[in-house]
Amino acid sequence: MNFLDGKVISIDNKDIAVIDIAGQTIELEVDGTKISVNESVKLGIRPEHVKENTQDADIVLKIDIDVAEHLGGLTYLYGQFQGHKLTIEVSGANLTRHGESVEVGLKKQIATSLIAPAKHS
Repeated sequence: MNFLDGKVISIDNKDIAVIDIAGQTIELEVDGTKISVNESVKLGIRPEHVKENTQDADIVLKIDIDVAEHLGGLTYLYGQFQGHKLTIEVSGANLTRHGESVEVGLKKQIATSLIAPAKHS
């Protein structure tokens, strides 16, 4: 699982939160009783949910690739985005190599996990 830092910008009365991730926003369904506006959160993203196609993406990330592991039918790219280590799964036809940068996309429907820090009483 990959983790990105975010900040809650707003929460509406239907428990839809706007989360800022590196200057881009994404709307996610949340439990509004467990997070609050201006709270720092982590967004969990599975490697297979990051897409090579950024055309319909809600968030676009530019990742600097450290290692490209070509495995035939699929390729794992290991890299960094603003100091966060990320692993993404792409098509085996992807020929990205070490030292290159790639843009990848995330869609809110595919699943992300929002992890808020525990509140202390």
